Parts: sequence; C-alpha cells; structure tokens
Amino acid sequence: MSSFTVSPDPICCNACLNDDEPSVNCKCIEINSLCRDIESFSLTEKSQNDDMNKKREAIVEMVINDQVPAELYDQSSQWSSMRSWVNAYIEKVLAHAGIDAPTNQVTCATKAGRGHNFDFSLRVLDYHAAWHEVKVELKFNAAAISDAPQFVSPMKPSQYMSGSYEEFYFDTYLPQLASMANVQLPAKEMYMKQIHGNKPACVKALQDKYYAGCKSSSKFTGNSEDVAFYARSNELSKESISVFIANNELNATKLGEYLKHTQHGKYYMMFKDGEFHMETVDMDEYEIVSVENEPSKSRFMVTTKTGRQLKVLLRWKNGNGIAYPAFQIS
Repeated sequence: MSSFTVSPDPICCNACLNDDEPSVNCKCIEINSLCRDIESFSLTEKSQNDDMNKKREAIVEMVINDQVPAELYDQSSQWSSMRSWVNAYIEKVLAHAGIDAPTNQVTCATKAGRGHNFDFSLRVLDYHAAWHEVKVELKFNAAAISDAPQFVSPMKPSQYMSGSYEEFYFDTYLPQLASMANVQLPAKEMYMKQIHGNKPACVKALQDKYYAGCKSSSKFTGNSEDVAFYARSNELSKESISVFIANNELNATKLGEYLKHTQHGKYYMMFKDGEFHMETVDMDEYEIVSVENEPSKSRFMVTTKTGRQLKVLLRWKNGNGIAYPAFQIS
C-alpha cells in the first residue's frame, strides 16, 4: 500500500445531549482531526515539511503509547493499518536488540530537537523486570538510510573545518549585505554568539528583508529592493561557501567521531510503500578515510571505511547568507 486515501465521510461518535448540541464527551472533533493527521504519511508536495514531520512523530508516539481512541481503529482502515505497521516494526527492533518483551511493555517519548540526535526514546520492560532504552530515528519516504535526503545536520560546522566560515563570512561578505540594506553591521562578538540560531536578533533587519524578497515566503512584499536583496544574499552565500571550501580542509577525524557518537545504538524507522523498514548502521560507515573538496557544489565528498560516500554540504538553514550555518550530511 503506497499511500492513504481520505475517508469519504467524517466519523461521528453520535454522542449528543440533544438533537443539535454535541456532548462534552463527544470525540468527533478529536477523531476527525486524527483522520486528517494520518494523511501526513501520504506522499504529497507538503509531506516533507516540519509540520508533517511533527504529525508523523505524534502518530507513532500515540500508537506505541496506546493513546489512540479505540473506535478510530474500528472505523478507520488507515489507523488500523498504522497500528499493525508500528507494532511489526517494534517487534523487529526488540528481536534485533535481543530484548525479550511484549510490545505492550514499550513506551515512547519524543526526543526530537536540539540536544538530541534521534526522534524517539523507547523504554522497554522485559520479562525479567529489566528496563532497556532504545533510540529511534523516523525517516519518511525512504526504505534505507541511503534514500533519505539527510541523516544528520551538525551545528556550528566550523568546529569540523580548518578555519571559521562564520568569521570569514562576517569579515568579507556580511558588510556588503548590511550596506545594501542600509543597516548597521552588528558587533562581531555578538554575531558569533547568535548566528547559530534560527532568528538571530543581531541580523533581524537583514532576515526580514531577505524573506520580504523571497517569492515563496508568506512575508513576500514584491518590492524590487527586497527582491534584489534576496537575490544578492543567495549569490554571496554560494560564492562565500565555494571560496571557503576551496581554501580550507575538513577535519575528518573530528567529524567521524561526531558521526559515530550520534549514530551509535540508533535504530532507523524508515517509512515507504505502506510499511516501516528497520535499519541499523555499521560504525565503519562513519570511519572517514578520504576527503575531496568540491567547492563548486558547496560540499566535501568523503569516503568511509566501508566504501560508502557521504556528501557533507555547507549551507545556511534559515536564509542563505543570513542565519544558522550548518552541515547537511547525506
């Protein structure tokens, strides 16, 4: 089964105080909201955005923690299938990890976000009354890790390179944007402290102008100066990354240590074609043996001990040349 189909009619629990007023115990709103949310597992234009990712994570957590209304499983084939797929995946993980426990003794807590390199923490109580913790990462529209657009995105990328890209950009390129936007250049010390966030206060005026010139942004103004600023930001971002990679080296040892640390003991929960696929990784896949600089493609191409090639892309996560430089590794 490759995708879900929308239920033709809303589900109603028919609990009413009278003919026209829903009961306080009516679950119709909750159930129909969940019926819509399950569509996040369908492949659509919006299926890869953050909102859809959060809905998928919430669904998996609800199923594992037995928080889904029972009538939803009875009336929705989509939710019934989801329960079967999630339970089958959990059974595979337990078997692979050598944990002798029933699936109803597994609880799930979402751990996605900064400070964590995985989406879920599974707590398992086995038949011998011993507790186990399993780290799980959810990936959508991929049957293998190699199919995913990225599997990790290290922050503060300069710690893995021979020079500081942030300082280089501040000294060489940011003054051009500040001048173009007619705003004061922030203090360098403040910039270095704040630039690794989504919305650094020190470049707020530049970020606002950037999105005002971005046609795909809800803040788009259509103003010619804003559009020109957006285009120039993208040009300087691409140029600066290319020049920096051409003149700096990747610290393969340090990056490899980071990858092994973040991926150790992790189980991947890959969803594609109507089922969850389980995958773990060989730590030798993160033992970097060679690096090739590819400045024209804004990246380093690394080869690992197993022969696997990883693309280490240097990019900005919230506005090119504006905020949040990071690596994207795939």
